[in-house]
Amino acid sequence: QWERSAHSHPHTELICFEEGRGYVVVGQEEFVTQMGSVLIYPPAIPHEEKADPQTGQHTYWLGITGPALSAVPTHLHDVTGEIRWLFSALFREKKRASTDTTLAAAYLTAIIQLIKRMTSQNEAHWTDRVQAYINEHFRDPELTLKRLSAEVGISTSAITHEFRRFFG
Repeated sequence: QWERSAHSHPHTELICFEEGRGYVVVGQEEFVTQMGSVLIYPPAIPHEEKADPQTGQHTYWLGITGPALSAVPTHLHDVTGEIRWLFSALFREKKRASTDTTLAAAYLTAIIQLIKRMTSQNEAHWTDRVQAYINEHFRDPELTLKRLSAEVGISTSAITHEFRRFFG
């Protein structure tokens, strides 16, 4: 059971959710976390976390120092699974207790770069494009899955799969 009352850290904290659900409060924002959620807490930002007692959760977390992630949102979603895979690989490498940290450093660098890419204004994820299109056209009686697919350039099966995964 994971439950932490409000606290902060002197470093940036990254948490990647592998499975289960949880609830997080950062400042005035509340988030429901699930598989693929990535949380970024800047230094000295109070936050509190709690696992869903019915599902529990499995997370990877680490603290980093420096300005590497100073201007990113608090909550992201790793739709592709790349960040989860890198966190898993990083922690497997750390368990090996090798004195050569080259591979672990490469995994961490890749995690940071993917987070920066995900938050870049120029590279909105396709799910963001789908959601934006729906928000703009939700009153259109001719809005269909097929039309949505054609407009955003994503297959109907990919859209259906992602929306089922998130909304049940």
